[in-house]
Amino acid sequence: MRLRSVILENFRAYRHRTVIPIEPNLTAFIGRNDAGKSTIFDALAIFFEHPAAKLDPSDLCVYSEKNPLVRIGCEFDPPKTIIVDAQVTTELKSEHLLNQRGLLEIIKQFDLSKQRSRPTILLRCRQPHLDGKPLILLKKQELSMAINRHEDKIKDKLGALPNRNSNPDMRRALRETGLVQIPTDDEDIDISTTQELRWERLKSYLPLFALFRADRPSTDEDAEVQDPMKFAIQRILQDEDTQDLIEDFKNKVQKAAEDVANRTIKKLKEANPHIAQNLNPHFRAEPKRESIFKLTIKDNNGIPLNKRGSGVRRLVLLSFFRAEAERRREEESKKDCIYAIEEPETSQHPIFQKEIIRALQDLSDDDNTQVLITTHVPGLASYLRIDSIRFVRRGNHNQPEVITAHENEEILAEIADDLGILPNPECRVIVYVEGMTDVDHFEGIFQTISSAQPKVSNPLQHGAQLLPLGGSPNLIKFVTRKYGEKLRVPDLYILDGDAKDKAPENNQDRLHILHKK
Repeated sequence: MRLRSVILENFRAYRHRTVIPIEPNLTAFIGRNDAGKSTIFDALAIFFEHPAAKLDPSDLCVYSEKNPLVRIGCEFDPPKTIIVDAQVTTELKSEHLLNQRGLLEIIKQFDLSKQRSRPTILLRCRQPHLDGKPLILLKKQELSMAINRHEDKIKDKLGALPNRNSNPDMRRALRETGLVQIPTDDEDIDISTTQELRWERLKSYLPLFALFRADRPSTDEDAEVQDPMKFAIQRILQDEDTQDLIEDFKNKVQKAAEDVANRTIKKLKEANPHIAQNLNPHFRAEPKRESIFKLTIKDNNGIPLNKRGSGVRRLVLLSFFRAEAERRREEESKKDCIYAIEEPETSQHPIFQKEIIRALQDLSDDDNTQVLITTHVPGLASYLRIDSIRFVRRGNHNQPEVITAHENEEILAEIADDLGILPNPECRVIVYVEGMTDVDHFEGIFQTISSAQPKVSNPLQHGAQLLPLGGSPNLIKFVTRKYGEKLRVPDLYILDGDAKDKAPENNQDRLHILHKK
């Protein structure tokens, strides 16, 4: 289940319902301090019940006009099938549990006028109603009674009655016979208390969520070191093979412990049968598997990482992401993961900032992984692909605006000016090509030639700049292209014959056309 959007309403500065689109791979939130970037990550942490997240009355929007309800939601690509009730597999689409965009929209609503209140779990969808009640919330007995009331009509329409032991079958019969009313707009369906659509069951389909904050403590279990290690252990523990091994181990320990308890009770019966007659072995709670395994990293002198410099600690975090990217390329992971990293460039030398983006982009290329970052540092933002950028700024009445920057040159120019991103100062010649795939193609050619012929220098290492005329380049390529004429450097256009019109008319004398064969 990929995250497709974050929805905020009445949460901190986000007063009105705000839908923030998320890219399938990497999404970067760019903006000045206090623009509202971290709020998005905090909201996600609350939604996914991250241990570092806590909602309190101060999170209520100051312009809420005495409305105590905070709503934090997410839209997901729905799973193909899901077990809704009674262990019967069904589809969310056929059950009318998706919103108008065909996505699974889950809203958590918090009433901050109450202390320690549990959130109300809402599905936003066009759920059919029967007798004024959402069909999905009807229990088996209620569905069966509805089938009895309309038995003749169902037989005439479908030729047979549905299986009375299958709630999905009975709901399908009522829908297909036209006995329900389907709303024209999305409505909120409260599933927080129903037994037919359990939140705990639905939650098991959600991605894992890992949050790495910018402001970290320096304790013996430093969060920036422990969080990735803890997350790695959590991911390993969710592997099916590992779960089978742990379950087998747990059963053996439980059996051995119960045997000890039973033998103790047996001896107690010999001493005092009256006291022993009502005693039985009982485990108070399931063991918390994550707390069994703790992992840290020390150097050869036994010095923990939290005693090292912040730059070194952040390099460990970078190395974790690079290792995760490599692991995911080597093995298939079944569980979707979301990594949310605040200001990954913190405490890093500018040389490493490009490496950070490359590592995070490699990690996000996996089908089961999404990466979210925040930044306001031009050195890192320069290397972000334009389609991954979400520009966060304050608009009317100081309300945050989250703008998708893709193909919006005015916004891209504003981002570049806001962050102070300048054209590549080392650029000596600009080679324009059609799109990003052509950039990758020529980069590969230059690398191959220079590797095979050491005497032939790679032009990209000596001031040549490949710039796409289309597609989604990174931000510094956009800036260099935008200000290309002002750089006063030679330029060359390499295009297919059918893309000749992409080159400016005043540059036709520098146009080289490649004809496709």
